[in-house]
Amino acid sequence: IKLVLLDSHLYMQRDFNIAYGYMQQSKNLSENMKDIGGVKSNSSIRNIVVVIGESANRDYMGAYGYERDNTPWMSKMSQMPNVVLFDKCYTSYRLTNKALAYMLTDKSQYNDKDVFSALNIVDVFKAAGFQTYWISDQGNISNFREIYNVIAQRADVAKFIEHGGDADLIDLLDIIDKDDKKVIFVHLQG
Repeated sequence: IKLVLLDSHLYMQRDFNIAYGYMQQSKNLSENMKDIGGVKSNSSIRNIVVVIGESANRDYMGAYGYERDNTPWMSKMSQMPNVVLFDKCYTSYRLTNKALAYMLTDKSQYNDKDVFSALNIVDVFKAAGFQTYWISDQGNISNFREIYNVIAQRADVAKFIEHGGDADLIDLLDIIDKDDKKVIFVHLQG
C-alpha cells in the first residue's frame, strides 16, 4: 500500500492544525475570564482609543519635539485635558509578535506566565463593562501562534482589512455604536 499526500491534503492538515490551535488558545483565554471577577469602572470616560502602531520611533515625531510637524493631529490631541501622551515607553521585545503579546497581556519578560494563559486587555475592558472593538490593517492572520490575533478576536467586534492602508481604517469606525461605553483598538500597518 502506497500513501500519497497531495498538496491540497497538506494544506487541509495545516488548516486543521491552525483552527484547532486557535480554538485551544481561545479556550485558555476564556478560562482566564473567571479570574477577572470584580473589575469595575467608575470612570466617566466613555470612549477610549488605543492606537497600536508599527515601526514608529518617537524621536522622529513632531508631538515629541522633532523639528518637523509631521504629527499635527497627535500634537493637537496631546494638548487636550483628557489625553495622555506617554513619553517614556519602550518595547519589551524587538519583534512585533512578542512585543504585542507582552503589551496586550500580563505576560512580560519579568515573569514565566504562558502568554496564551495570561490575562489580556480586551477581556479586562469587557469585564469592566466596555464594548470592545478591534480594527486592524494587519489582516486577519489565521494563525494561532500570533497571540495578538487571538486577543483581537476576543473583542465584541473585530474587523480587519488586507492590502489596504491605514487611512482605510477610518471607514471601519462606522461599525462603532455611538451610545455604549467603549474601547477601540486600532492596529496600524505603518
